[in-house]
Amino acid sequence: MVAPDPAEVVRRFWIREGLDLWVVADAGLLQVLGQPRRWWPGRLPALLAVAPGGTVVWRHLGRSMRDLPDWEQAVAALAPWLK
Repeated sequence: MVAPDPAEVVRRFWIREGLDLWVVADAGLLQVLGQPRRWWPGRLPALLAVAPGGTVVWRHLGRSMRDLPDWEQAVAALAPWLK
């Protein structure tokens, strides 16, 4: 997961949610990957499924705050690499 928030905010969220995945605090990377940004409310929902080696195998870039990604599709795209 890539988050646009400061590292300490991401760390607290990671601990609180008990996430079992890598989380990177890097707003610049989100911009490079094409995550839309609006004046209000800021960054829109986005989800990238990245396979080992760095290939993006699935992505969702929301067009509004209600345009949420489908986690099941993201996980299905990663199925060949999941055990």
